[in-house]
Amino acid sequence: MTVRHDPGLAASPRVWHKLEVARDWESRSSSRSFRPMHYRNVVRIEKAKLLLLDRALTLEVVAEKIGFEDPKYFTRVFKALTGASPSAFRRANLAA
Repeated sequence: MTVRHDPGLAASPRVWHKLEVARDWESRSSSRSFRPMHYRNVVRIEKAKLLLLDRALTLEVVAEKIGFEDPKYFTRVFKALTGASPSAFRRANLAA
């Protein structure tokens, strides 16, 4: 099969970027090492680290702001990914 370039079908750079992202997503999602839920939690916990530096926010509020409905589950995920509880992380970083 021969593919010809058709100038009438030229895509904008934004369209090409979306195609590249889709292709990249497809290749990663077929890989066993890429887990979307894990990636989502890593991003959430990174945001939580920033929010925990604000003493005015309770752990429940932080959990809710980053998308966790259950503060206990948030604590479990936070500890699994960072090695410390949210409270211990807050104490260590506010004392410094």
